[in-house]
Amino acid sequence: MRMRKKQPWAQLFGLFLFLALVGFGVRVSGCVHSQTHGTKPPTRTAPLVRRSAPPTQARTKRLPTTKPKITGKRPSSEPKGKKEKKRPLPPQATPASVFHIKRNKNRNEVHYGVRLDKACKPVGKKPVYPYWRTLEKGPNVREKLQLFEHIAYGISSQRVKGEKITIRLKPLRSRSIEIVTRSKDGTCQAFAYAVIAKLRVRLRSIYVFAVPSFPFPRVKYIKLFGVNQENKPILEKIKK
Repeated sequence: MRMRKKQPWAQLFGLFLFLALVGFGVRVSGCVHSQTHGTKPPTRTAPLVRRSAPPTQARTKRLPTTKPKITGKRPSSEPKGKKEKKRPLPPQATPASVFHIKRNKNRNEVHYGVRLDKACKPVGKKPVYPYWRTLEKGPNVREKLQLFEHIAYGISSQRVKGEKITIRLKPLRSRSIEIVTRSKDGTCQAFAYAVIAKLRVRLRSIYVFAVPSFPFPRVKYIKLFGVNQENKPILEKIKK
């Protein structure tokens, strides 16, 4: 019998199949080895490449910043030999008391002050305010009026016109009191004027005589004390 000669393409196919089987066997053995020994096959990593700064960009060191020292003295532009001129102080505002009310009950007094600005002009629509000087507690003790005390000694109306304030008191609604303000020697001053004994004089104080009653004390009479231009006392008694 004659033997058939193998074709060259068949030999190439067999060689390719043999190499494929050998490569598959190597991969399987590597996986088994890593699972049994707990190691992973080595992986290829790209080499690290350090980037260098371009030659044009040079690194500069930051110098520490120092803050200027602050001293308590300020530099003055004037020479040491000259002294600064003293400026006059602005007038003191808010005269503490323009006039007051005394009572027969005790020594406590109701005073009426006025709020003024630096130009000695009234501040707001209601610049006049009442407060207690409780002399029974001390010479310098001041307190606010309570609600029912405003009904007895409060201010019923105020009207401001320039440097003049016209008010009416609740215990004396029949008489208007005019308060005039001015500045003198760097101090704000305020004076009260009213008609006493048919004369327009400066009002100093008011005396109220009242007797106990419910719900409020009943006023029996009021005395007005003032002085005229010659500084002579003027008195008027108003019966209720």
